[in-house]
Amino acid sequence: MRSEKLLNRLDGVRQSGRGYMALCPAHDDRHPSLSIREADDGRILVHCFAMCSTEEVCAALGIGIAELFPETAPDPYTLRQAKRRREAEQRRRRQENYRAGLVIASRREAECLVLSARGTDFPLWDDSRQDAAVNAVAQAHAVLNEEMGDEAYAEWARKL
Repeated sequence: MRSEKLLNRLDGVRQSGRGYMALCPAHDDRHPSLSIREADDGRILVHCFAMCSTEEVCAALGIGIAELFPETAPDPYTLRQAKRRREAEQRRRRQENYRAGLVIASRREAECLVLSARGTDFPLWDDSRQDAAVNAVAQAHAVLNEEMGDEAYAEWARKL
């Protein structure tokens, strides 16, 4: 399955960074909390920031987890080329943002938001406030991933 087919099955789809955010079909979602992105190797990466499992999301969509994976292995040359294009695009965006003075502020804000969300007692909040908080943290993670690059972001996130 291609990500376009999956996106057609979802509601509230909007572009976010290198992927999309949508309403999660596995729970009563009022604000998009489901992240969808197609990896360079053809896998469809699905993550619900409200903590629904991939199995629950797939079951709600009426698909199997196997449909998130490509039928054939990708060509290594194509993977390398895609990685180079992605890294070049990230460098270009970083340079534009540095010139505009946006990176330092957005990255600091995102880091502060992610770190301050740790240990927050969400059950005391009403649904709309919880959704807004989850979406803000998801967007902060997306900003950090884009600005730091995949490997640096993964290392940073492991240290949390």
